[in-house]
Amino acid sequence: MKPNQFQISSPQYFPLILGGFLRTRFIVLISLILPYLVVERSLATKFVKDYENQPRKFISILALVFGQIFATIVSASAILTIIGILEIVAFAFVVNAAASMMFAVLNHRNQQLILKINSFRVNDGRYTLAKKFQIEENLRVLIAFKYVLIIVGLVGALILITFVLGYVNFLPSGMNIVDHLLIELLVYM
Repeated sequence: MKPNQFQISSPQYFPLILGGFLRTRFIVLISLILPYLVVERSLATKFVKDYENQPRKFISILALVFGQIFATIVSASAILTIIGILEIVAFAFVVNAAASMMFAVLNHRNQQLILKINSFRVNDGRYTLAKKFQIEENLRVLIAFKYVLIIVGLVGALILITFVLGYVNFLPSGMNIVDHLLIELLVYM
């Protein structure tokens, strides 16, 4: 048995364990929102010709099912102390950093596409109004994501640094309740 592992000797601990599971699951689901949005916009870029006309319900259903299963497995693993919170925070940071890089590539790609479309003549066969509007919508969404991604990245880096400092016992042991509340609020951001 690991040193921080505990045994459930009474059913009175069930609400505490269930609450911890749901809380961890919520944190994992929230940390996956930005990568899912970037993946959705990348599919909108890939299928730019007919993204609005062709219903692709499988994209949202697949993302929802994958996210729920992944969050449940990670939360159960955390509750059973198979993985720790530091690993979860580090994984979320890496996934969101990868989403940030993918975001930059998508933004550049969509800007190149709109420049290319604007250079076509209207009677050219490669120009369609639907394609132009879809690319412009992609750019608007990506511009809105940019600021959110920057803030979430900075907060994520701060959370990861805080957890690493706590993990290596660098934070002072005499922290008061205000410090604990600030760190907890930082985690929920």
